[in-house]
Amino acid sequence: MAKPLAKTKRNPAPKRPFGRSLSDFGRLSAAERKLLEACRVGEFAVLGTGHRPDQQTPENTVRPGLIRFLALGGDEQAPAHEKGVQLKGAWINGTLDLEGCHCPIPLWVHACTITEAVTLRNARMSVLSLQGSSLQSLQGDRLQTTGGLFLNDGFKAKGTVRLLGAQIGGNFECRKGSFEPKAGAALAFDGAVITGSVFLNNGFKATGEVQLLGAQIGGDLACKTGSFEPKVGDALSCDGAVVKGSVFLNDGFKASGEVRLLGAQIGGNFECSKGSFENNAGDALACDGAVIKGSVFLREGFKSTGTVRLHAAQIGGNLSCDKGSFETKAGHALICDGAVIKGGLFFRNVAKVHGSVSFAAAEVGSLADDSASWAMASLLNLDGFRYGRIVNGPTDAARRIAWLVKQRESHLKQEFRPQPWEQLIKVLREMGHESEARTIAIAKQDALRKAGKFRGFARLLHGLYGGLAGYGYRPTNTMLAMLMVWLTCGVVYQGAGDFGLMGPSSPIVLTNADIRNACGKPSQDRQTQWTMCPDLPKEYTTFSPYIYSLDLILPLVSLQQDSDWAPIVTDDTSQWIKYSGSDWIWPGAIVRFVMWFEILFGWAMSLLLVAVLGNLVKKD
Repeated sequence: MAKPLAKTKRNPAPKRPFGRSLSDFGRLSAAERKLLEACRVGEFAVLGTGHRPDQQTPENTVRPGLIRFLALGGDEQAPAHEKGVQLKGAWINGTLDLEGCHCPIPLWVHACTITEAVTLRNARMSVLSLQGSSLQSLQGDRLQTTGGLFLNDGFKAKGTVRLLGAQIGGNFECRKGSFEPKAGAALAFDGAVITGSVFLNNGFKATGEVQLLGAQIGGDLACKTGSFEPKVGDALSCDGAVVKGSVFLNDGFKASGEVRLLGAQIGGNFECSKGSFENNAGDALACDGAVIKGSVFLREGFKSTGTVRLHAAQIGGNLSCDKGSFETKAGHALICDGAVIKGGLFFRNVAKVHGSVSFAAAEVGSLADDSASWAMASLLNLDGFRYGRIVNGPTDAARRIAWLVKQRESHLKQEFRPQPWEQLIKVLREMGHESEARTIAIAKQDALRKAGKFRGFARLLHGLYGGLAGYGYRPTNTMLAMLMVWLTCGVVYQGAGDFGLMGPSSPIVLTNADIRNACGKPSQDRQTQWTMCPDLPKEYTTFSPYIYSLDLILPLVSLQQDSDWAPIVTDDTSQWIKYSGSDWIWPGAIVRFVMWFEILFGWAMSLLLVAVLGNLVKKD
């Protein structure tokens, strides 16, 4: 085996890059010597009071290059313990530059003041914690850590914190962190991959946009009580993000600006209860195309000032709006067009709705609602809205019709939309509310008439169909109309009989001179009543005005009245009736016209009744 070369003037020891040897730093301050000793034994080097210093002193100043030297492992003279570099309460004057570094041990820089930036581009680290520290900005594009990244508990950044494409092996925690850039994004980790959860909660504050575009989070995204108030732009952008756990924008969460989750994928729930979303200029919460495997909670103190959008979203659980508040200055307060909600839509006890609500082409498993919540909306768009059942909601026709007529005016008039009516009718029938379904079906036909969908003769026929048969839904109306015509005509025939206007139609009777002389002579101011003549053959049918009327109105039934009796129509003026000093001209013709009307009416109503009861007429 070859022996290593001896250290001679001809063969000097290999040189290290500057900053990799303790000798490169010359004379060390007391604070730096304390740090070296703490790193050697694996303890925290606590400088001063341990709180973040607001001014530089000899007792708290540590050069950023020395921290880098130790984070890289130190050297033989200054070895770094496996527990890492642990520093607290230091004043770090300058930029802590770890760009491209491979730091095998954790770096804990707590409650320190870093006067300039921290650069972590392309660095590979174990764990990085800047808890409670302040700095100008952090540049960490493509940073890789095997553990977590902690910017919490009083951490403060005066510029942008960039972690584009970073890979964090644990949690990314910014609890009680403050991100206050003068311009631009406050926190940007677009395309980052976080194995654990992301915590922007418990007092987190950002005065610039927080960006997670296309980020992948293995756990939860927790923003409970977080404050997202950018001076300009969106508050929180998570378009295309994949969160395998749940998203919490609740319990004191506040956003002044749009919160975006367009096309995001959430493996658990999307919880926004008691969250405040304010964007007077447009959308307050936009989740178009989002895929949420759990439920969406916009309830219990949820408040939006601006549009809430769930266009084409897919929700595996429920969408709950109970006790939520939805406000907008103009336009839609809530849009769920094309959304698919496999669970239930809970739209009841809603605190406030100011603006329109749209569920066009949306599909929900069940509907739990109340009339008061829908009534607060300025108008509704229900075209294509499908739901399997109504659960804990009104099923009576009056309140459901009031719900349907809240639709936009064009959908009730020139662009009439039948689907919302038909969907409600279908669901009520399946639930066993047949009577309510019929009432709504009739209301739909009335709405079609008001919308002007029937004109001219078709409008007249449609109106008669509605009045006489309830558009096919109420055959009892047809029977009631027949009953009224039967009785009315019966009264006419009874009067005609009393005034001698009804006579036998049998040739046997009419050609018998004895019977004609006995029963057809005038008597005082009236003609002898054929209907009361005692000389008629005993076997001849006795005239009964109501049975006669019934015989006419029932075309398929023969009671022998219409075959034996008929109105008397004659040109002989001697047969005119004189009553109260006035001549009644052609009274028999009038009775005959009544008879013809009743026959035609009976045929029409009978055919209609058979068609309706036999489901031969399409009702809708």
